Amino acid sequence: MENLPPKEKERPDWVWFLLILYGFGVVISFAIILFMLLSSKSGQPDLVGIGIAVVVIALRGVGLVRLFYFKTDAWLYLALALFIIVANDALDLILGGADFFLQRHPIPQTLGSIATATAIIIYAFNLVQKEKSPGA
Repeated sequence: MENLPPKEKERPDWVWFLLILYGFGVVISFAIILFMLLSSKSGQPDLVGIGIAVVVIALRGVGLVRLFYFKTDAWLYLALALFIIVANDALDLILGGADFFLQRHPIPQTLGSIATATAIIIYAFNLVQKEKSPGA
């Protein structure tokens, strides 16, 4: 989309909203990770969980910045982050059973997050398709 006229290259308002919302989310996520490091019940922080959170934050950050600049590979970063989140949640559900939803994963929040991430990935993927199709 590098050769588009300036009018077509303008970002929709919701893309700005997502970028700002993600910025707040990153700050909150880093605060949560720091809190997890400092206040572990067993005395040892969950380094695997913290590592997964940092990787997901990084993938989402790269993906949304790439989307902000209309790069065609943005959907890959976002899809990989969603895959990691869903795989981690599935593992938590398998290992934790019903406690999964009672402790930190309310059903509406989990489904809403997955639906929102999926919608963003579909939008980013559609940017790739528009760029590949002739006359778009």
